[in-house]
Amino acid sequence: MYDSNFERSEQQSRSRSRSRSYQRRRRGLTEQPWFYPVLLGILGVLIIMAILLGVKGCKGKGGSIQGRWDLDGATVYEFNAGGKGALILTTMTFEFNYIVDGNTVSIDFVDERASDAKYEFAIDDDLLMLTGGPENSQGQHILKRDQ
Repeated sequence: MYDSNFERSEQQSRSRSRSRSYQRRRRGLTEQPWFYPVLLGILGVLIIMAILLGVKGCKGKGGSIQGRWDLDGATVYEFNAGGKGALILTTMTFEFNYIVDGNTVSIDFVDERASDAKYEFAIDDDLLMLTGGPENSQGQHILKRDQ
């Protein structure tokens, strides 16, 4: 005897099976099982690159400007992390904020008695070469890293 219900249910089952397999093939990109791990990996690499480039922004030619730099035994420039620093003289200290842009450092003194300055700088091992300065005293200064 012929069971038409059985044949119909078998045909429906096959068509459902085909449509599921078609749906698996037609998933969107975001529904792929590998999509989110790959996306997170790419974002992680981009974040690391941004951090490394940000750190590089505190460097001129040859190294980081951060540290203590002695000009003449009585004058020391101190560049700290976070854009803060100080000009230390034998009798007084002038605090400043600084910004590094490529190989240029802009110094903005907190105390208005000291003149703000903008220098081009280069670092060679333990030497810091500053070129420029306040408008009234342009020139080149060579400072040695203070240990």
